[in-house]
Amino acid sequence: STNCHHCYKTFVAPIPCLKCTQPRYCCEQCRQESWTSYHQFECTCLDLLHSVGIAHLAVRTIFSVGLKKLMSYRPAIRKLSQQQKQFKGM
Repeated sequence: STNCHHCYKTFVAPIPCLKCTQPRYCCEQCRQESWTSYHQFECTCLDLLHSVGIAHLAVRTIFSVGLKKLMSYRPAIRKLSQQQKQFKGM
């Protein structure tokens, strides 16, 4: 409640979302960037996302980074997983 919903800086006078009551921003630029990047999709369902635990983080990550970019990391993650299994087997 004391940090910007977008950049996480501490604010003195919060700027609210224009459509819901949960997020607060340090400046108009953060409010706008948040809206165009991800908040327009989560705005109406923040209560539900928060009630499901890590769901909000997962949805925010997909909206911010994009599913295609996230999927591009799969080969590297698999390789690290295999290396970890080999290391444990030593």
